[in-house]
Amino acid sequence: MTALRAPCGTILANGEAAAVSTLALGLATATVGATRLPAGLAGAEATALATAVGARVADDGAGGTVMTGRGLGGLTEPDAPLAVTDGAALAVLCGLLAGHSLTAVIDGAAPPDGLGALLADASATVLAAGDGTRAPVTVRGRAGLTAIPAPDDPAQEPWTLALARVSAGLAAAGTTTACLPPVLAAVVADLLRAFAVPCEAAPAGALIRLTVTGEAETTPAVLPPDWPTVPAWMAARRAGEAPVVLAIDGPAAAGKGTLARGMAERLGLAYLDTGLLYRATGMAVRRAGGDPDDPAAAEQAARALRPSDLAAPDLRGEAAGDAASRVASMEPVRAALLDFQRSFAHAPPDGAPGAVLDGRDIGTVVCPDADVKLFVTASPETRARRRFMELRERGQDVIESRVLQDMKERDARDSSRGIAPLVAADDAVVLDTSDLDRDGALAASLALVAACPRLNRDAASGYEDSADPRTVPAKTAGSNRPAGQ
Repeated sequence: MTALRAPCGTILANGEAAAVSTLALGLATATVGATRLPAGLAGAEATALATAVGARVADDGAGGTVMTGRGLGGLTEPDAPLAVTDGAALAVLCGLLAGHSLTAVIDGAAPPDGLGALLADASATVLAAGDGTRAPVTVRGRAGLTAIPAPDDPAQEPWTLALARVSAGLAAAGTTTACLPPVLAAVVADLLRAFAVPCEAAPAGALIRLTVTGEAETTPAVLPPDWPTVPAWMAARRAGEAPVVLAIDGPAAAGKGTLARGMAERLGLAYLDTGLLYRATGMAVRRAGGDPDDPAAAEQAARALRPSDLAAPDLRGEAAGDAASRVASMEPVRAALLDFQRSFAHAPPDGAPGAVLDGRDIGTVVCPDADVKLFVTASPETRARRRFMELRERGQDVIESRVLQDMKERDARDSSRGIAPLVAADDAVVLDTSDLDRDGALAASLALVAACPRLNRDAASGYEDSADPRTVPAKTAGSNRPAGQ
C-alpha cells in the first residue's frame, strides 16, 4: 500500500493506513453510486474485499479507482473466505460487516482482544478459532444493529477497537462515540464527512472524541488524488467560493500562534499574526520620522498597513514592543486595524482560498462569522513552563514562579477588561493543549476542522482539477440505501 500522509504531515503507520483504506472502501461499498478513490488507497487486498461483498471496481483512467457501491444493507455474502493480513483492518472490516445480514469468514490476521465483546454489544457475533484469539474469524452480522454503548473508559480503549466501534456505528441505531489519536482522527473525520456521514469531533485530553450518527443517508465521495494530505473538504471548495476563515484565540503561551501557522501551512491558507499589527504600526511611524504618541500619525500608519509590512525582522524587538504600547490605546488605530483584519480574512492576499487569524478576540470581535473558531488554552502551569523555556532559550535570566505569577495576573486583566475581553466565543471549540505536543495539537485542530459542518456542506460533491478533467466527474446522486429500498 502507498504510504498515507495525514493533513498534519505525519505518515500513518502501516496498521493505521490499512484500517483507513478498509474503512474508505467499506464506506464506498455501503453507498449507492460511484465513489472516486485516489491511487494507492484501494490496494489489492482491500479491493478484493470490496468485490467479494458486491462492489464494482474500475480504473478511473487517471491512476485512481471508481468504486460503485450497493448501499447500506445491500452487501452480498461472500462465497469464499476473505483474506485480511492486518489486525486493524480486520477489526474495521468486522465492524462494517456487523451491520449486514450475512455471514463471512475472514482468514489471515488474528482479531484484537475485545472485538467480539464490542460487536456483541451491538447484537452481532464474532467467533475466532482456537481460544478465540486466532484466525480464521467468522462474522455473523444483522441489519439494524442496536445502539452501541460507550466503553467504561473511552480514553483507554485501543485505537483498533475504537475504529471498529466507529465502523459498526455506521449501521447502528442512534449515535456511537469513540476516542482516537489526533492524527488518525483528522483522517477519519475527513473521510466520514466526505461521504456525508454525520460526525462530530471534540477534544478529549490527548485524544479526539468522534461521534457518528448511524443509519444515515450517505452520498458517494470524491477523494482528491493527494488525499488525505489534502483534506476532502478543502479539495471540494470551488473557485469563487467565499474564503474559509479560521479564528484561533487564546491566552499567551497556549500554543495558538504555532498551531495557527501550522494550520495555514498545511491547508494552503493565508496566516495573520494579529499581535504584530500594533508593532508594525508603531514602527511604521518611527521609520517615517514621526512620534508613535501622535494619534494622527499612528492612524495614518495603521490605514496604510499592508500584509507584507508584517514580515519586517525588527517587529519582534523591544523597540517595536514599546512603539506598540504607545499606539494600542488609540481608538482610531484600533478601528483601522480592525478593518485590516477583517479585510485580510475575507479577501486573503495572493489569492489564498482562506485565512487563519490568531489573537485574543478574533472569534468574538474581529470575525464573529468565522467558519471555525478554536479557543486554544492550557493550564497556567503548562503555559508558564513553555514561556519560561522560551525566555531561557533567548538567553534571559528568569524565574519560573515569577513567570507563572505574571501570567496569572495578565490572564485576569485580559479576561476582565471592558473592551474585547479574552473569552471563548459561544460557538468556539475549546482545545486544551496541556497534554499535547506541537504535532499533536496541530493534528487535533485539523480533526476538529474536518468535522465542522460549515466546512463540509459540499465535501462529497467533487472538486476542481482543471489539469486532468478525468478526475473531476459529475457527482453521482445516490444514498446509502440499495436500489429498490
